[in-house]
Amino acid sequence: MPCFEFGVNINNDIDNKLYKSIRFVGDGNPVKERVLAGYINSQEFLDYCKQNEKFDSTKSLAENNQNIVRSLLRTYFREKHKSVLESASKSQAEVKQGFSSINAKNIAIDYTATSINLVYNQFLQENKG
Repeated sequence: MPCFEFGVNINNDIDNKLYKSIRFVGDGNPVKERVLAGYINSQEFLDYCKQNEKFDSTKSLAENNQNIVRSLLRTYFREKHKSVLESASKSQAEVKQGFSSINAKNIAIDYTATSINLVYNQFLQENKG
């Protein structure tokens, strides 16, 4: 039974399961829900789901466990729609490598290099004598 919502036809929806999954993943954002409804209807998303071992490819999207469908839909959406804020914060975190700031990271590198240099020079002095 097709379900008409947001002007989008959700194919093969049983008891509004796919509609509820779209609403759940869409977090009440009607624009995001329209995009998700388009993904639910696409063959590309179905192929994406079939690659997951938890997804039963013998069943339709509506017949599968909706927690798995929601998880796959959320992951698929994130892959297709990269967040600028998320990408920027991830790249900054990679640059900092766990330090509170880049300055703290540079101080730690300098201190470590100095410590290694002192130990190495002491080792050389002991071996000469």
